[in-house]
Amino acid sequence: MRILHLVHQYAPDKVGGTELYTQTVAEFQAQAGHRAALFTPTAVASPFPQPEVVNGVHLYRVPIGPRSASELFRSNWRHEELSRAWTAVLAQEQPDIVHVQHLMGLPFNLARALWTAEIPYLITLHDYFYFCANAQLLTNDTDQICAGPRWGINCGRCALARAGLPPMTPLAAPLAPLFVWRNRRLRQIAQRAERLIAPTEFVRQLYIQAGFPPEKTVAIGHGIEL
Repeated sequence: MRILHLVHQYAPDKVGGTELYTQTVAEFQAQAGHRAALFTPTAVASPFPQPEVVNGVHLYRVPIGPRSASELFRSNWRHEELSRAWTAVLAQEQPDIVHVQHLMGLPFNLARALWTAEIPYLITLHDYFYFCANAQLLTNDTDQICAGPRWGINCGRCALARAGLPPMTPLAAPLAPLFVWRNRRLRQIAQRAERLIAPTEFVRQLYIQAGFPPEKTVAIGHGIEL
């Protein structure tokens, strides 16, 4: 099987739970005889469009330079370089399935390219990104657990706090539609996936409560490499 992973960042540039999970799964797939490939942006020089093969995994690192938090957010709506690179990698790899690991800082139209090419994909819900721009359901202003988007108002407050502005200013309400639109786009991407994989039943239930399809959302633990 030809499997292509899509992730927002990757080792050694960034090392965290999502990156280590993706690396482990892809390497085990390569060891099992599958064609495992991975697409990710990077801030450093890379041989793209030629893949770098590491432990059997074909790594497509797209060099786009460093991005600020606001640039990462804007990239969800538009990033021509990443979109062109994704189209090229899909044509080169011709994957049987795509495993979406994380979409932070990646344009939404990468999913549309999968719809157009009729390539099935699944999503691992590593955090709460699909209904929380912070991904962790923690507020920027108080560092408390968030009650949810609340029609984007809470998201607007978080955005103001991240920008260093008072979160209760009148600007929070005008920002709300932007986050409502963001969450709607991500929900559409999730609903068209073959499966949504939650690492725990707790995460699965939170997504179901947020309106994601329960019939597609399954809990599968990440496991530990012993």
